[in-house]
This record gives sequence, C-alpha cells and structure tokens, in this order.
Amino acid sequence: MAFSNITSSNGSSRCDVYFFLKDNISIHRKKSKPSSRSLNEMLHLAEMKGFSCFQKPARGFSQFHDTSALKSFKLKKYRSKEAAFDNSGFESIYANMSEWLDAMKITLPSRLTPVCYGGSFAAKTSQIVNLPAERWTAIENSLSRGNNIEEGHFAERSWAGILSVPLPKKMEQAINNRSHYINFRGGEIGALVAKTKR
Repeated sequence: MAFSNITSSNGSSRCDVYFFLKDNISIHRKKSKPSSRSLNEMLHLAEMKGFSCFQKPARGFSQFHDTSALKSFKLKKYRSKEAAFDNSGFESIYANMSEWLDAMKITLPSRLTPVCYGGSFAAKTSQIVNLPAERWTAIENSLSRGNNIEEGHFAERSWAGILSVPLPKKMEQAINNRSHYINFRGGEIGALVAKTKR
C-alpha cells in the first residue's frame, strides 16, 4: 500500500488529507460495481466527512452495515478469480472480527458502521490522530503477521468506522428507517441492502 498527503484549500481553512492506495486495486473491482471514485471526488468527500472510499458499494448495497452483524464476520481463507493467493497461515487466532476489535481496543459505531471495501481510501489527518497512538501500534503489529492474512480483512472493514466523522443520530435513524434488509451472505456481511420493488 502506498500513501500520499495532499494539503487542500477549503474556503478559509486548510486540511491535510492522506490517500492510502493499494497496488492491486484491479483485483477488488467487480463488474457488478459502479465506477470507482476519482481522486478529486475522494478529496472532496474526505474534507466533508473525514473519510472517503475509492470503491463505491455494489449496486443495491449501502456503505452502511449493521454493526452487530458486521462484527460476526469470519474468513477462513481468501479466494479470488483474478489472482492466486497463498492461504497458508491465513486464518487468525480470533473467532471473528468482534474478537479482533476487542484485542485492538477499537470501538465501532453502536448501530451503523460505514465500510470501505478494496482497501483504498482517503482520510483527514484530524480523523487519523483521533485514534490514540497505541491503537495504531496494535493494528500495525497485528497486520505485520503476514501479507495475506485474515486480520487484513478485519482491518479493511474497520477503516471507515474508525476514521469517518460519526453520523448524526437523525441521519442514522433515517438510514435505519429506509426499506432494506441485512445481508448475511458472502464477504459483505452486515451490509444494508435495498429491497427490490415487485
């Protein structure tokens, strides 16, 4: 992963935005997903919300996930049609994502957590420093176990929840009230999915 810092001007204030971009972005792009965001779009969203994701959600899926369902995520091995991965040593010591979060002492939003898939995103410095240094050290140590590891998928699903500006309660309630169901299949466990009209 590479990262770059951009100091942008927004009216009378200035803010630093860091971009974290994976070198295998094409592996995570699916034909069913809309086009990804441009760097300018990511910069604009990060300035407003503290965080932005390169990859848009799959059609019909929301970026917001039911936090309880999301924390049940578990992945024993990683498969991809686009690339071969060595799964030896992939599985972590954690029963699920919830256990990993507890070990990292990370708290996600209680009801709805935004998720950024693909591992490429942008975040404001102010959001990054909101998390205590010892938490970042714990995450770094956890992810240093290997290249293709389950902990990386836990972290991928946590970045937006850690780095985004919290949703106002009214907006959270409005999202909850929309017609949707919670996805419990595949890698996007916990995602809010719009109900199709018949």
